Amino acid sequence: MQNSTVEEWSLFKSWLDLNAPETAAAVLPPVTSEVRDRHLSAIPMAIHPDLKSFYSLSDGTARLTEGGAPAAFLPPRYAPYGIERVVRAYAHMLDTVAYEVENGRSSLTIGLVAHREWLPFAASSSGDELVLDHRQGETYGAVLEFDESKGGYVPVWTSFRKMLAEINSAVLGRGTAGRYRARIGSESSSLEWYHPRFP
Repeated sequence: MQNSTVEEWSLFKSWLDLNAPETAAAVLPPVTSEVRDRHLSAIPMAIHPDLKSFYSLSDGTARLTEGGAPAAFLPPRYAPYGIERVVRAYAHMLDTVAYEVENGRSSLTIGLVAHREWLPFAASSSGDELVLDHRQGETYGAVLEFDESKGGYVPVWTSFRKMLAEINSAVLGRGTAGRYRARIGSESSSLEWYHPRFP
């Protein structure tokens, strides 16, 4: 039987507390349910249950520093947005969609670089984002990352819960999470990710 998003996050946070305290310290406690729901109500679509579950447990992380550590604990270098930043990132996504439509490029870009039903929820220090797909269909709930070789966003995990489950396996030394392996920084007690080909 699969663990829920709440169970996977609890396992991961417990591991961070014991093994990567600098990263654990970057994880923010949740805001109140009233604050969370007020912010999420600004997004005109039903938020996927996985993401709502996560924001009932944490308000993302502290702002990223150059390089990402210790807050960038999602492979390979992403830090989850706080709830206010999610709303701002989604507003920017809508602005991007509107701009592309206005300039006659929607057929080349909508569903590749932007979409009204994509919700950004994490970023790297260089500004790259992870988005959660809210389009109905086989990719509903998938975690997407921009792939330069394909010129658009592609699924990396089939769900937010699956992403956490892979992370939990990887930090215990059982395989990879999104092609990356886990380690504790040599000069800090933060979680880092590296590609097996480039240790």
